[in-house]
Amino acid sequence: MKKIFKNLFALVGFATIGLSGVAQGTWNTLPNVAPHRNGGIMLLLTNGTVMCLTEYDPTNSGIGNTWDLLTPDIHGSYLNGTWTTLPAMNNTRLYGGTQVLPSGNVYMAGGEYGTGGSTGEVYNTTTNVWTLATGVPALYNISDGNSEILYNGDVLQGVQESPDWFFTGMSIDNLLYHPGTNTYDTATRCFGNHDEQSWVKLPDSSVMNVDMGTTNSERYIPQLKKWVHDATVPTELNDHRIFETGAGFLLPDGRLFFLGDSIYTAYYTPSGNASPGTWALGPQMPVVNSVQLGCTDAPAAMMPDGKILCDFSPQGTYNDPIYFYEFDYLTNTFTQIKAFNGKDTIGNNDDFTNMLDLPDGSVLVSEQYDSIYYQYVPSGNPLAAGKPTISGISGTCPNYVITGKLFNGISEGAAYGDDWQCSTNYPIVRLTDGTNVYYAKTSNWNRIGAVMTDSLPDTADFVIPQMLQATYSVYVVVNGIPSNPVLLTTNCSAGINEIAGGNNNVSVYPNPSGNGKFEIQINNGQWIMDNEKARIEVYNVLGENVFSKLSIVNYPLSIDISNQPEGVYFYRVLGETGNVIGNGKMVIEK
Repeated sequence: MKKIFKNLFALVGFATIGLSGVAQGTWNTLPNVAPHRNGGIMLLLTNGTVMCLTEYDPTNSGIGNTWDLLTPDIHGSYLNGTWTTLPAMNNTRLYGGTQVLPSGNVYMAGGEYGTGGSTGEVYNTTTNVWTLATGVPALYNISDGNSEILYNGDVLQGVQESPDWFFTGMSIDNLLYHPGTNTYDTATRCFGNHDEQSWVKLPDSSVMNVDMGTTNSERYIPQLKKWVHDATVPTELNDHRIFETGAGFLLPDGRLFFLGDSIYTAYYTPSGNASPGTWALGPQMPVVNSVQLGCTDAPAAMMPDGKILCDFSPQGTYNDPIYFYEFDYLTNTFTQIKAFNGKDTIGNNDDFTNMLDLPDGSVLVSEQYDSIYYQYVPSGNPLAAGKPTISGISGTCPNYVITGKLFNGISEGAAYGDDWQCSTNYPIVRLTDGTNVYYAKTSNWNRIGAVMTDSLPDTADFVIPQMLQATYSVYVVVNGIPSNPVLLTTNCSAGINEIAGGNNNVSVYPNPSGNGKFEIQINNGQWIMDNEKARIEVYNVLGENVFSKLSIVNYPLSIDISNQPEGVYFYRVLGETGNVIGNGKMVIEK
């Protein structure tokens, strides 16, 4: 349970020095302000753009169903990226489960606040449509909501309140979400309470949970479809008021590391099988002016250099202010850094910040109820152990298959308590000609249920923007760590590029359009007769069909792609026999 308040800052970028005198990373402020105030979770889509949940909804309740989209500029800069607004979800949701699926689509379930607590829905990133899932059993509420993608592509979804919750005081139930059918069914229960706890995925694809308010741990073994008891944790991780905890991570050395709101952190060394691993006490969390700090449901991000960017507040529930630190697992130490306002702290609490690893190696940082976003650039170099490799690219433009290793990263990336998941351990394909940077949408990753499987072959599909016709350096990026480049020469001479030329048989207006609505006029009556049927098709720059309509011609013909983001689109008009009557380019400038 969380309090809701706002705290706005208008800040500038600057170099950051750790308070110990050791040079740290750099804070920057994104100069372009988002259309709406942040409502929590940020997700990296497989085409390199970032979805940010907002607090906006028509009732001004502070709980949103709308997402803003951050698109990097032509040079690949997120700092100078531009904002657009995506179609709204079916429900308002605050603090739920989230996953970017191997299809490239986005899953979100539940919400501690809002109208969607007992439902889940999926955003199709091609059609820009949200669709509700079915099969959540009666009385289940996905309040907060841990989730993890399993080896078979299903999503293990924690249910924070079950039919017997009021009688047992336990939230132990789970669901399985099946993306192929967009349905749920029940999964095996936990032994202990997973409410307000963090789940972490291991290399063997199992999922670790530390039971709420105890030192008991357990793991879900997806191949066995059951939870197994694990070893005893040497310290409780929860605060003792509402029993929330911080983030957990798989470290580059193979151990798990858990932050919380007690005095100490904890390490876990896995066994590699269903047998229990071993726990050990981690370092004490920071103390400032004799005040013990902790993190109550707070964010953190594993950066490309292996250090963890995290923030803390005075121990307890929702205390101000926030202190920022880098944790180095090699030295077992926390080093304080300046906050993004240039001071030692910001006047908020750690429950209301969020972090996301970006493909350029930086971390995107947001505050709920603020429309200003920040970028933290780490000072260290990317870890060689986390570097993916490309062994080959095959296919015909624009559809390719890329093969290699370590496309699933050595950690899940950033994390935030139990309230939502912002993992980035999947392949992002980046192309550059030395000046311009393009991101290709990836899908169908073959290794989705584990991390740190560097010895196993990986594959993924990707679709490049069809206007690319040259030789490009191609990188696979996972959690901000890029591979070495491989050269790819593209020649998309067919398909959408033919449409791009256009002709004068058809005209479209207004062009550009401020709202995504256009009208088409066929200029020469010989091309088509009144009351004859015609098909209108519209494609984005990736060659994806975003609009198709068959109708009897009754001038003018209408196109409504108001659900699409700003950008360039290509249209064509076909007659009843499939003959191309006209084609051209259209632009949305909202």
